[in-house]
Amino acid sequence: MLDHLEDLGVNSLSYMRAIVALEEEFGFEFEDGDMSAGRFVTVADVTASVEKRMRVNV
Repeated sequence: MLDHLEDLGVNSLSYMRAIVALEEEFGFEFEDGDMSAGRFVTVADVTASVEKRMRVNV
């Protein structure tokens, strides 16, 4: 199963675009430390972070 972002063709530019799109879509901002490329390796990492932020923002 392709769940690693790198396997899906995500590079540094598309990574940052995705971060910005998630912030805009869900109405929150990632912390600076959360935006490093090593922070999110898999789709599950991204999903867990968004879910955590959504619980905090409720």
